[in-house]
Amino acid sequence: MQACRLFAAVATLQAVITMAPRCSAYDVGGMGAVLSRRGLMAAGSSLLAIVPNGPADLEADILAAVIASRPPGAIFAVNPTADPQIDGLVSRPSLAEISLPDLREALASPVVFLGEHHNSKEDHRLQLRLLNEFAAAKPVGTGAMVLGLEQVERQFQPVLDEFSEGKIGLQELYRRTEWNTRWSWPFSGYAPVLELARNLGFEFLALNTNSEVQRRVPVEGLASLSTEERVALIPDASGFVQTTKLPGFKEYANQVIMPSYDSHLEGGWLGTTDRGLATPGGFLSARMIRDEAMCVPVAKRLAQRPGARALVLVGADHVKFKYGMPARMDRLLGDGPPRRRKPGTPSVVSILLNVQPQDTLSQDEKRLLMGLLYADAAAVENQGTLKLADFLVFSASKEKLGLDLAPAASPEGKQEAEEKGASTASDNAI
Repeated sequence: MQACRLFAAVATLQAVITMAPRCSAYDVGGMGAVLSRRGLMAAGSSLLAIVPNGPADLEADILAAVIASRPPGAIFAVNPTADPQIDGLVSRPSLAEISLPDLREALASPVVFLGEHHNSKEDHRLQLRLLNEFAAAKPVGTGAMVLGLEQVERQFQPVLDEFSEGKIGLQELYRRTEWNTRWSWPFSGYAPVLELARNLGFEFLALNTNSEVQRRVPVEGLASLSTEERVALIPDASGFVQTTKLPGFKEYANQVIMPSYDSHLEGGWLGTTDRGLATPGGFLSARMIRDEAMCVPVAKRLAQRPGARALVLVGADHVKFKYGMPARMDRLLGDGPPRRRKPGTPSVVSILLNVQPQDTLSQDEKRLLMGLLYADAAAVENQGTLKLADFLVFSASKEKLGLDLAPAASPEGKQEAEEKGASTASDNAI
C-alpha cells in the first residue's frame, strides 16, 4: 500500500513537471503555489499520507522535490596551475570540468560552504540538488547532518530547533525569526530548501550575528562588544587577529570587503548613513567579526557531535578567496574532531553557485578570474594567489554559460579595478 502511495506521489510530481517544465521556485501566492495545489489535488490523500505537513509546508515539499531532480548544468574544479611565463612564482588557478559523481567526494567533507546570491532562484534550485547529494555522500562517520544558515540570527536558534523537530511549519518559522526585517531577502527562495533539509533529517544552525551587533560595531567599534559578546562571537581571539596577518589578507580586505562599504552605508545596514559615524574601519571590523562569528556555531556543533557534517549556506562574498569564512573555519576546526577525511585532503570545501564575472573582480562582463594576486609580505618580489573557490557549480551547461574562463588577475588589472571601483561585488552576494 505504501509503495502505491509513493508511486502516486511520483506521478504527481511528473505531472507538475509536464504542466510547467520551466516553473519558478516556490513562490507564496504565485505560480509555484498554484502548481503545488494542482499537484496536491491530483494526488488526493495519498500524497498527504506521505508528507504529513500543513498546506504551506506541503506546497514547498512538492516544488522542492520537482526542482531538486534537476542536475547542475556545469561543474568545475578550481585547480592551481603553475605559470612558467612568470618563472613559476605565481600559481594561477585554472578550471577543470568535472561530473556530479566527481563532486560527491568533496561533499563528504566535514564542512561544505555553498556561496549563494541571496535573490537568485537558480542558486536556490542548485542548493536543493546539492542538499540531496550532500545527504547521499559517503560521510566521515554516521553522524548528524547540519545545515548552517546565515539567513537566521543566533538568537532564533530555538525556533530552528522547533522547526527541525516538526513542531512548527514554515510560516511560523518566517514569523518568529522576524525574517522580513532581519534578513529581508525573499523567503520564497528559501522555503523549499528548508523543507527539503528537514525531510532529509538535517539539524539547523542559526549563524548570523544579531542585527543589533551588526549595526553597533561599525559605529562604536570592537570596544562596544561586552565581555560576554566577545567570548560568544570571537572565542579564539588570538587566531582572529592572526588571520589578518596572513599573506594576501590585506589584498582580500581591500578588494573583496571594502568595495561594498558604500552600498552597506547607503542601505542603512551599518546603523547610520553618516560616514563620520560608520567609518570604513568600523565596517571592516564588523565584517571580520561577522565572518568569524558565523563559523563558531558550526565548529562547536561538529566538535560536540563526532562524525557530524555541515553544509553552510552563506553569501558568495563570505566564501570566495577563502579569507571570509573558509580559512577561519579551517582554523577553528584544527586537527581535532571532526577528523579530515584522509591525509592531504581538506576539512573545509568551498563551492560558489552561478558565479558571475563581477563576483571574481573581473572588469570583463564575459570573463571569470580564478584567483586574486597578492604581494608576499615576506618577499615583495614574489606573488601569491588566493584561489576563488574549490568548485564552481552552474545551472547552465558550459556551452550556454557564455563566459571566458581565465587565470588570476594581473597586478595591473588589480590596480585598474581599484581605481574604477569595478571590483564591487553583487550586493545580494554579501
